[in-house]
Amino acid sequence: MATNGIKNNYNTSASSQRSRNGKIFEGLVLNTLYNLGIYPIYCQAVVANIPNVIYDILLYSPRHPVILSCKVSLRERWKQADLEGAALKNIYRGARSILLTLSVSEGRRVQKHIESAQTLGLDECVVIEPNMGRFDTLIQELLCTQFVLAMPVTPVEGRILES
Repeated sequence: MATNGIKNNYNTSASSQRSRNGKIFEGLVLNTLYNLGIYPIYCQAVVANIPNVIYDILLYSPRHPVILSCKVSLRERWKQADLEGAALKNIYRGARSILLTLSVSEGRRVQKHIESAQTLGLDECVVIEPNMGRFDTLIQELLCTQFVLAMPVTPVEGRILES
């Protein structure tokens, strides 16, 4: 098929569609938080002393940061969110790690893992679905929390001796 020199960047593969759906889902959650006055919000956040982890959404409080991991469907990806939550809790003991999903059956299964202490870092799996109500309750909890901008981190402090 001739393209007359125009490169076709449109990709219809299943993995491309899943990635796009995930970005849209994350964007809807961000939009909801922001429109309800829950901010500042860190998107695609990197936290000092936690290498190779990018958090979907981070709401920073000095003692109790909250991470929201957005997954349209879970399969085995909930385990990644669990490890990311555990990494944050090694730095911030009071951190909360919440997995948000649209998949009712997978969300219930993961919540059972959490309730039976089979996870390291996840505190809760919230299914966003009409008439389930837990997401609305979570929003109310977040509205009651004061989130702030994180202070810059100085990697080394102390008296300096130079020649």
